[in-house]
Amino acid sequence: MKRVAIDFGTNGIRVAETESPDGRISFHRVDVPLTLAGLATAFEPFADRHGVEVTLRCTNRRFARQSAEFWNAFAAERNCRWFRVLGEPYDTGVTQGVARQLAGEQRLECLAVIDVGDSQASIVVVGHRGELLGRGAWRFFKRNVDRIVAVASSCIHNESELAEIGGVLSPLNVLGIGGAGPDIANAIVERFDGAKRIDHEFSEILPSVGILHADIPLGFERLLPQSPDTRQLRDCFLQMMDDAYDAITREGYDMDDAECDRTVFMQSADGKHEEARSCPMDADPMQLADEFRTVVGMPENTPIHFVGCHVAVWIEPVKPALTGNIVMESL
Repeated sequence: MKRVAIDFGTNGIRVAETESPDGRISFHRVDVPLTLAGLATAFEPFADRHGVEVTLRCTNRRFARQSAEFWNAFAAERNCRWFRVLGEPYDTGVTQGVARQLAGEQRLECLAVIDVGDSQASIVVVGHRGELLGRGAWRFFKRNVDRIVAVASSCIHNESELAEIGGVLSPLNVLGIGGAGPDIANAIVERFDGAKRIDHEFSEILPSVGILHADIPLGFERLLPQSPDTRQLRDCFLQMMDDAYDAITREGYDMDDAECDRTVFMQSADGKHEEARSCPMDADPMQLADEFRTVVGMPENTPIHFVGCHVAVWIEPVKPALTGNIVMESL
């Protein structure tokens, strides 16, 4: 399968492609007007093609607030068979994908990746096994370096906290990606004792290439009776897992490529307290209610109402290496 990432930004349109089995990443810029017509030109090489998966991220100020339905229709008009759109206002999927990939490739015990674009920024901190240690994302109308540094730094735990929550013993490594990322990384390093800035040959384009490394999130919800029994809860989860299987298959993947998390939503009968708890498929509702009472400090046998349940799915596509694997194409 060929996987294509199209990054529609305020300053240009960038395209990254990879294809099994070699997994090399080719990157190029598309010299077209920054309009929907120009974007359509970038889509043309992938229109009506079997075995091509196209992912769009739009951070262009003029079009960033368009809905997923708008972009799905746009792709359908161009006969893109497999298409998805990334880039909710506070999405960290691309930055997290880059951070996890590089932490693994370079065996970094603790890595913070900060992505700063023209109108938005995100930061993700991961351990060497990819575990998430901190993250944040925000938008801005005017790039204020001091403000970005302050917000990004607030998402990073100090040395003792990193050791406690993530078992991190080595210094923090900081990588800045995107146009202003390296400058922000320098300022962040100055705030943390022992922190070290690291560089990547293609740091400027990693936000575009990193679209290929973002997991694909899906979500499914159903209502529950106020007092379900174990069978009713299990049946509800089974129905959503069937929905998840169908959706994963439509995306061109199978269940082995996905991770699932099941959650139950509860509230006290008076509506003053709410709780969401992860649970297995065969969870006992009475036990979940007891755990809810314990967490919020309510007396035993206080009435608890179940509201609904949710299945979150993350599809993990094959992720090509980011070290020594990117080829700049001149088109």
